Amino acid sequence: MKIKNLSIAISFLTILSFCIGCSFFATAFAPEKKAEISTTELATSAKTKFWETLHGGKYEEISKVSSLLKAAYLENSKDPELAAYIGFLHIWRLSERSRLKQILPEITDSAVLSRKYFGEAVSLDPSDARYLGFHGILMMTEGTIHDDQYLIRKGYYQGLEAMNQWPKVNLFTVGYVLGGNPRSSKRFEEAVEMMKRNVKVCAEKSFDRNDPNFESLLQLRSRENRSLYLYACWNNQIAPYNFQGFFQNLEICLPNNRIV
Repeated sequence: MKIKNLSIAISFLTILSFCIGCSFFATAFAPEKKAEISTTELATSAKTKFWETLHGGKYEEISKVSSLLKAAYLENSKDPELAAYIGFLHIWRLSERSRLKQILPEITDSAVLSRKYFGEAVSLDPSDARYLGFHGILMMTEGTIHDDQYLIRKGYYQGLEAMNQWPKVNLFTVGYVLGGNPRSSKRFEEAVEMMKRNVKVCAEKSFDRNDPNFESLLQLRSRENRSLYLYACWNNQIAPYNFQGFFQNLEICLPNNRIV
């Protein structure tokens, strides 16, 4: 009887090991999803509409444009730009929810959806540190909503990695989100430091942190001709109020902070 039971146990474990092995190899060797930029009329139209809506500040058009982008995404889910644009609209909807007549609990779903789409963008184009930065802050946002400390911490450290890859862009991206913490918190102080570092990496010079004077920075714009600096640090076609937006946020952070 003992031999029979042992035989059954061995057979069961063998079958279980085989099933686990099949599952491992099936997932480990799944075909990789490779990026493919969409050039169809639908995709081109959706991307154009996205920028028109964003630059026009047409918050009320988010749902309409999001549907158009998602239709193009379903046509080709391998386009990292489409994924990122959809993700950006969802986080825009969440971040400016005060513009809604009625804020429903479902607005938090935008954080989940935005993280998903930016996750797709990161997977398809890991070379673009902007996607990595947005994905990181959205993990922190979603983690905060669900009181998930693992997700918050994972997002935070991914944000730091994104800052290392492209500090001129992601110091602001991550710092902006951390700036939403209480002023007395360690994370808020960290956000202020990120804003100051952002000025330093763009201006390539230090400034007096006890008496900051940024007027001299305006002179740098006329001499700047490096494309990455123009994109990340100054107003440009993609972000027409990049410079003003940064300093508006910095001004909000600075007044009550002790280290200034």
